Amino acid sequence: GCDAAGVGSCAFPLHPPGKPDRGREAELMIERPLVVVQGARDAFGRPDEFPSCIRVFEVDGSDHGLKSAAFGAAADRVVEWILAVPAIAG
Repeated sequence: GCDAAGVGSCAFPLHPPGKPDRGREAELMIERPLVVVQGARDAFGRPDEFPSCIRVFEVDGSDHGLKSAAFGAAADRVVEWILAVPAIAG
């Protein structure tokens, strides 16, 4: 069994670059709260390509490597999300 209260992912490879038809959305359909931190220019899937039921925090100006000054702001938003989800915050 899994005792995780929630799941976080950084730079989830939603699909191979240039091949959105080979998506991995099904892997994100889990029975736990889920958050993804994704670069705005990620060739493996931009934030707007994720299913609307997935909470995605965008890192402005970043690609798949998430190397951007905006990463800290996205991390802060993830912490706020964690604290707001009752199953995670306890």
